[in-house]
Amino acid sequence: MRAAKSNTPDQGNIGPALELARLWAKYIPRGKGWFPRLAGHFSTDEQQWVLTKHGGKLAVASRSFDVFAHLLNNGGSWDYHVFLACVRYLQKDKVFYDIGANVGYMSVEVARFFNNQVSVIAVEPQPDLALAIARSARLNGFDRLKVLAVMLGNTSGPGRLFIGSHQIHASAVAREKRSKTLTCPAATIDEMVASGKIPPPDVIKIDIEGGELAAFQGAGNTLASHRPVIVFECDANSERFGYTQNDVIECLRSAADYEFYNLFSDGSELPLNPGNRARPDLVADILAKPVSAKGGK
Repeated sequence: MRAAKSNTPDQGNIGPALELARLWAKYIPRGKGWFPRLAGHFSTDEQQWVLTKHGGKLAVASRSFDVFAHLLNNGGSWDYHVFLACVRYLQKDKVFYDIGANVGYMSVEVARFFNNQVSVIAVEPQPDLALAIARSARLNGFDRLKVLAVMLGNTSGPGRLFIGSHQIHASAVAREKRSKTLTCPAATIDEMVASGKIPPPDVIKIDIEGGELAAFQGAGNTLASHRPVIVFECDANSERFGYTQNDVIECLRSAADYEFYNLFSDGSELPLNPGNRARPDLVADILAKPVSAKGGK
């Protein structure tokens, strides 16, 4: 049975539970995340989708109603400055990695922006979210969007992912005492590129709640050989893993000749001040560019 159309059809095909979650998140000062997630427990309709800013259809995952409520209330976008940075350095027929894809917003939006003329690798270890991204690919006819339900790091084998009250904050190090443990396959970027499982990247967006350094350590050969542009988050999560922003920068610099920029919410870039590298509270999103990189489309 298809979900009832929302009162704002330009936002997608959403049912009453998600519409209630959207309204709560917009107008009620408390419980903007908690109530939408609760509402998601009363919705199992997999036919729902939300329209992104650039017209992509994003399949709804019921356990992440807080994310979809935010998208609905913010013009179909999430971290739009990160999206702008990614498409600035991407070109037709190139390869984009969305590592920590979560509900797949960035993957779908990038694929839509380039009219399915880029290859998108969406990496998301949570099975229900990976399935939702695969549904999104089918909804849009994106035959160049590939989903990998794998956890990236510096080793391969079985991995552990801790999922708290927010699916979007799932991490390799628990951030909540009552987090659930998900055992999932783990791999390195170098292994998957070398085996031909995925093509080498031209642009990488990575946001894996503190696991970024391990993922870069497992990608040294790929970074050295292909020098992709990278947009990564480095905030207080790094403290739970025992490293600093400086450690990430040195890891990337040891692989290739990168220069670094703070990426601001208006989409602007400013060269990263060496004195601020250990202050992730200043700007969490960092842009790493190989010295010769230029913007694309």
